[in-house]
Amino acid sequence: MYKVITIVCIFLFSGFNAQENAFQKKGKVKSDQEVYAEGQPEYSRVLIIPFEPKMYISSADKEIANRTNLTHQEIRENMRYGISNQMRHAVGKGMKSISLIHIDTADVGRDLGYIYNSIGYKYKPLPAEDVARNKQNEEDVKPINKLKGSFNKLVKHDNLAPNETDGGTRITNGQIQSTVSYGEKFMNTSIHNPNLLKVLGAKYNVDVFLFINELNIEAAAPTSRTGLSALSYKRKVKVHYTIFDKDGKELHGGAAIVYMPATTNDMNKIINNYFPILAQNMSDNMPGAQTSKLDQEKLKEEQRKAKEQREGIKKL
Repeated sequence: MYKVITIVCIFLFSGFNAQENAFQKKGKVKSDQEVYAEGQPEYSRVLIIPFEPKMYISSADKEIANRTNLTHQEIRENMRYGISNQMRHAVGKGMKSISLIHIDTADVGRDLGYIYNSIGYKYKPLPAEDVARNKQNEEDVKPINKLKGSFNKLVKHDNLAPNETDGGTRITNGQIQSTVSYGEKFMNTSIHNPNLLKVLGAKYNVDVFLFINELNIEAAAPTSRTGLSALSYKRKVKVHYTIFDKDGKELHGGAAIVYMPATTNDMNKIINNYFPILAQNMSDNMPGAQTSKLDQEKLKEEQRKAKEQREGIKKL
């Protein structure tokens, strides 16, 4: 009797395993990989398009040239490669990226010419989310010498500075009145050629396009005030960009801003210490970009080290 019961139990257990295996084979039980794949972003590959040479504006090139013995054109090309390379690394945390300027073929030169002839530029107000993101660096704008208090007082009582922050046209007492916008703006890309993204998407197998529109390096505050030199301020580094999907929809347009000491003329330090911050800000606006907890911890550690490096630079 005991043997009969044992045989029956074995038969039932085997049948249950067979049903479970069949159930899994039919795909009703998903593996960890399948579940992970379902959680991946809709967009998977981004094409990074560098700014046109004419869209580089820098008041620091003379000092950088004195330190590096490079020409303006050489400095500009290093900056183009530098910001694109840092963007490539930042995007890589959540999506695959292709940087056109890093592809060394004759086709790329023709493609860049085709792209630049297919687009235009227009200034637009900086989006609120970008303003908030850049706000954390606002303290760095203040003068860094003993004239700090005097300058702040001067600005506070400067009657020449308009109060309006939002431009526009309105009717007051039957009269048309216009105001000029003095808020932060950025250079946005507009696409004139309706076939541009379709052609690029098919050739490079991408579904997102990041246009780096312009790169500016300038004094963070006016240097025309009497008694204030350029070294009293920090430099403002600003990168303008626009993100499109494969259908030509603008996903985000804005600018990332970071500040650095006015005495920083080492191009490698600029690219390696400050461009990663700009690249990360741009990457944060990529659609569906996902960063694992491990990557987040690594990013925090990288940011901590970068901050320490910047503090070290200030003491030089």
